[in-house]
Amino acid sequence: MNSTVLTPKTLSRAVESAGLTVEVCKPVNFIGGVAWWLAVRRCRVGHVNPRVASLYDMTVVPVTRVLERTIRPPFGQTVFCVARLPR
Repeated sequence: MNSTVLTPKTLSRAVESAGLTVEVCKPVNFIGGVAWWLAVRRCRVGHVNPRVASLYDMTVVPVTRVLERTIRPPFGQTVFCVARLPR
């Protein structure tokens, strides 16, 4: 198993080495990253209750999207990347 940590930098390098041009590569879902860390790493939760996940998606995700349009989080649960084929 590959133990490379996926960061915007490592993903950008991989995408560029595949011959693509990176348009955007950034961490997203900052609050989800914190929630995951608290649940999985600190509280040792093995699975997420579907009701809690649904409530999170309806309440926290919209707020996170608005916040992340104005601030660039230092980390996130996911790395979002848009790449294009060079002309």
